Amino acid sequence: MYLVFTTNDFPWLTIIVVLPILTGSFIFFLPHRGNKVIRWYTTCICILELLLTTYTFCSHFQLDDPLTQLAEDYKWINFFDFYWRLGIDGLSIGPILLTGFITTLATLAARPITRDSRLFHFLMLAMYSGQIGSFSSRDLLLFFIMWELELIPVYLLLSMWGGEETSLFSYKVHFVHCGRVHFSINRSFGYWFIWF
Repeated sequence: MYLVFTTNDFPWLTIIVVLPILTGSFIFFLPHRGNKVIRWYTTCICILELLLTTYTFCSHFQLDDPLTQLAEDYKWINFFDFYWRLGIDGLSIGPILLTGFITTLATLAARPITRDSRLFHFLMLAMYSGQIGSFSSRDLLLFFIMWELELIPVYLLLSMWGGEETSLFSYKVHFVHCGRVHFSINRSFGYWFIWF
């Protein structure tokens, strides 16, 4: 049995992953006339992303096909033989749509945030890109990059806007994740030495 992964003509998943962080970087160029402009800009990006994701899944995803769909496979960094491999299956549709819905609700609920609102909303959009990228990545190194792109904004959001008790929680999340990553890397090298 052969699994065939085809690259689509249009890079839907790349656009879905890159759109929030790319448009979020323009937040720093918006005029700072209070929180309202930045909040509505971020909310519009989240709604646009959710609509684009829903359209892509409804029009290009076939529910009766169990293989990876909307697959994209590009050579990214030639020196390290690193590929930009994205694709979705039936398990990743739900978390991606749920991420879009919850991020949009969280952006709407962030109305009282006035301190460093540009940074806050940029971190929300960077976290959004990291979450969608980690759910749709098909390469282990790309998954770790997307996971870190998600985790670093979560740590900063918790430590800067979470309050006094959540600052301790953000340190715990950070150190537990670092320990888990080091354990996974050491275990991978251990398996590599056993096999070779």
